[in-house]
Amino acid sequence: MRPSRAAVEKLGGRRLSLDGDLLSYQNGRPAASTTEQALLALAGRLGMSSGEIQRDLKLEKFAGFSQTTLYRKVFALADQRLGRPAPRAILPQIDLKSPKITRKLTTEWFAKRVEGRYENCLARSR
Repeated sequence: MRPSRAAVEKLGGRRLSLDGDLLSYQNGRPAASTTEQALLALAGRLGMSSGEIQRDLKLEKFAGFSQTTLYRKVFALADQRLGRPAPRAILPQIDLKSPKITRKLTTEWFAKRVEGRYENCLARSR
């Protein structure tokens, strides 16, 4: 479970793509991203150095990421700012593009559509 970019967006006031990844990848290796830049701008508020932030970001693909200092501090600040627990995960909102797609669709729309069809199938089988 990765910290949602939405939490980082709220803390830093920067608009971020909600596609799920915290880092960009080039040739399979982590590269600088807008989320990383936003987190580095928050380093003082997080009480972390840029090296510590980058170290923890490199663990984003691993289950233990939610135990990192970065994860805990981002959500502690986000919870405090919202006055309630911030969502720990959100559906990625990647725009779907295809010659057959004529309207704006996202992965979130697709996931909800699949869930709705699944629920309808379950209801019919009862």
